[in-house]
Amino acid sequence: MENVRIKIFGSNSSLSPIENLKNAFVSLGCIIVNENPDLIFDLTGFFEDAIECGKKYPKAIKIFNLLNADINNTNWGDGRNVRRQLLQADIPTTVSKSTKKDIKGRTGIDCEVIYFPMKSVTQMNLPRTLDFLYVGRLFNKEKRFKIIPQIFKKINIPQERFVTVGPEDPGFGYYAGLVTDEHLNLIYNYSKYLFCPCEHEGSMSMLEAIITDCFPLVCHDNEWVKEFELMLFACDYDVDSFINKIGDIENNTGKYVMAIDELKPKIIEKFDVKNVARRIIDLYYNYKNSK
Repeated sequence: MENVRIKIFGSNSSLSPIENLKNAFVSLGCIIVNENPDLIFDLTGFFEDAIECGKKYPKAIKIFNLLNADINNTNWGDGRNVRRQLLQADIPTTVSKSTKKDIKGRTGIDCEVIYFPMKSVTQMNLPRTLDFLYVGRLFNKEKRFKIIPQIFKKINIPQERFVTVGPEDPGFGYYAGLVTDEHLNLIYNYSKYLFCPCEHEGSMSMLEAIITDCFPLVCHDNEWVKEFELMLFACDYDVDSFINKIGDIENNTGKYVMAIDELKPKIIEKFDVKNVARRIIDLYYNYKNSK
């Protein structure tokens, strides 16, 4: 593999995988640059800067990665703006088969699937001293966070047994805020259950929970649950269904542990940051060699 020069556009927030992805590219022999790139890769979902960079370096191959077909995203509008942007990519990509289907339905553009780099999480064999966890944004309509306090109220669990990690304070339980990847890994490993009631769209937290042996509590109407074979951990979106699922895991823990052990290698194969980086480089070479 020659030293591919890569210019990356993306957020530097703690929620972004940019730094891990850069390190993965470097481990594969690539060079991260600001000028004269061979490859322009953008995972912001707002592609104008990458488009301008492509005009400056017209020989560079452009790969744009769209996370979802979120109609609440101001860049989407009726889809025409995103379609215009994706048409200027040499290779439009997205993070799952379900989002690929959504994007094609809204724009007519067929994206390659590269998946999304997972946080650097591992199973650490720590005592599960935290009961319930939520990771990510709260207040998008699709997140459906409001059901979690209702569950706690019905089964009379003290809210102190619930921890939230992310950019928004729910005003409920313990709010850890934004944390480092290392701290997040510890929290996953100390937690027994992860709440992930979001609908339709994906959440990396449900997959990171599997890797750390934390039981994800997810919903049947989430397409990622079907795509990544998490249906055993799924319930309907109502309070009693969540409570019943928790009870079933408590009473049949071995069945769920076996399911986690079977899912781990499949998830790592798709979402490990080095595997994602390798997939992007393969797309680059396939496109380059086809010209």
